[in-house]
Amino acid sequence: MKTLKRSLIALMMTASLAGAAQAKTDAIDEVLARIIGDTGEPTAIKSGTPYIVGALQGDDEIAAAMKTAVTENGRPEMDAHADSPSGHFRVHYDLSGTNAPDMDDTDFNGIPDYIDSTCVYLDYAWDLIVNDLSYASPKSDGLLGGGLSGMVDCYIKHLQSGASYYYGLSKPDTAYGKTSSWIEIDNNFAEAAYSTKGYEALKITTAHEFFHVIHFSYYGTSSSLWWMEQTAVWMEDRAWDDVNDYLYYLGEIFSNRNKPINTNDRTGFYYSASIFAIHVAEYYGDDMIRKLWNKFRDEQSADIQDFNTILPDGVPQALSDLAVWMYFTGYRSNDAFFSESSIMTGMVEAEKYFTVKNAEDSLSFQKYTFKYVDITPEERFAVNDTLKFNFIDRDGGVWKKHLIFYNTPNDYIVTQLIGDNPQVRVERPFDSAVLVITNGSNINRNYDLVYSFETVETTDVKDEPAPYAFELDNAWPNPFNASTSISFTLQESGHVSAAVYNTAGQKVDTLINSEMTAGENRIFWTPENLSGGIYFIRIATAQGVKTAKTLYLK
Repeated sequence: MKTLKRSLIALMMTASLAGAAQAKTDAIDEVLARIIGDTGEPTAIKSGTPYIVGALQGDDEIAAAMKTAVTENGRPEMDAHADSPSGHFRVHYDLSGTNAPDMDDTDFNGIPDYIDSTCVYLDYAWDLIVNDLSYASPKSDGLLGGGLSGMVDCYIKHLQSGASYYYGLSKPDTAYGKTSSWIEIDNNFAEAAYSTKGYEALKITTAHEFFHVIHFSYYGTSSSLWWMEQTAVWMEDRAWDDVNDYLYYLGEIFSNRNKPINTNDRTGFYYSASIFAIHVAEYYGDDMIRKLWNKFRDEQSADIQDFNTILPDGVPQALSDLAVWMYFTGYRSNDAFFSESSIMTGMVEAEKYFTVKNAEDSLSFQKYTFKYVDITPEERFAVNDTLKFNFIDRDGGVWKKHLIFYNTPNDYIVTQLIGDNPQVRVERPFDSAVLVITNGSNINRNYDLVYSFETVETTDVKDEPAPYAFELDNAWPNPFNASTSISFTLQESGHVSAAVYNTAGQKVDTLINSEMTAGENRIFWTPENLSGGIYFIRIATAQGVKTAKTLYLK
């Protein structure tokens, strides 16, 4: 934000007239209008980029028209331009007519305030994405926009197609592969269809579309659109955390459990699925988004399977963790999961509800999807009750399962279920249990999973003690100001991993990742280069996953 403030104070730009009173008819826009069509009802489209890129990789008449428009049509011709303070951007605009922005010039520098702000916001996006987050500079377009080599061109236009309005779009200079590109942004965001309007919309759109410019220079194709849009929405929130426009798009992923997380279509699902990119950044850190883009760039491929070599626990586990985190939104919000869970008004609903303690049923899944089973018996689960599960895989899915014992947003236990016949002991009374099932398969087909659960109540367990995941003590000392330790008891020897997470869900330290013997074990944590605050120590074993909360006083 310091760069933003400096730019606002030291805004020095040049403007020049291009001579033409009317903007040149843009052949790309004509094809884009054919693709979008007329919905009849005023609708705001987050970005026109997917429509352009999707058409470029098609094989029909519209695809041919788009390829011709991209390869043969020049940049729009507009009346004037202003260069951003950093010199990274040239913003083109008309002085009158449909595409002209509001011409108010309160600082009397000869440039409309809207254009001044566009330049500043674009510079802020560059400073964040290239300088702070370490993405490579976008591929140069040479002198296509009339500016110096390396400048990115942005055209301010009235972006409307029939009853559809879109915030912005990025247009590639070639039909396929790593390429330079340019940006178009709406000239006022004033129409009622926009969920976010005016300068707030301008802020998030500059961040969104400039990140697309970066994407094009990495690997911007139709196959990568799902990750382009998810991460561009994440970047909006990363750049402008107080705007929160992404909240308007989350409804579909909360309600639609049958679309894969990497769905590539133009229904807008990937804007809803941006919560996956948000989760990855919160859980693993901002650098993980860049590492995943680097993978696409290096492989020149957009297969989500490639993420398995970058994400520490693989895509299925990351998706499973997301499924658990998404349970804690709405009135179940808990900022130990998503840092902004309290403003996410949407909530996931279970596909199946049971009011009994014993049942058998089945669920169908697509690849990269997750679903919920709610078990809320009339009599709550008692201490030392044991839930016994049985899972039968019909179609070779890649399954991850969690169980959430739930009373309130701050009174719950999350346990990862291992194997086909896991058993979990109830540690304290709970009103309900939620089974979270994720299919991390990459093959596009239908998957059926048969599951059953049986509750062995405390009074039925006399000769044979109820099995349990493992015992985890509280960290001690807690609070602490130098070092703390945590002990846990394994019922059998096996692999143990322990890591520390901050309140945003980002992993900040790894404590152990090795085999450990049965019985009581103890691990120690001495924070290094971390600020004081609340942290969570997560221990995962073959018998389940548990988390302890600590307070570091620095």
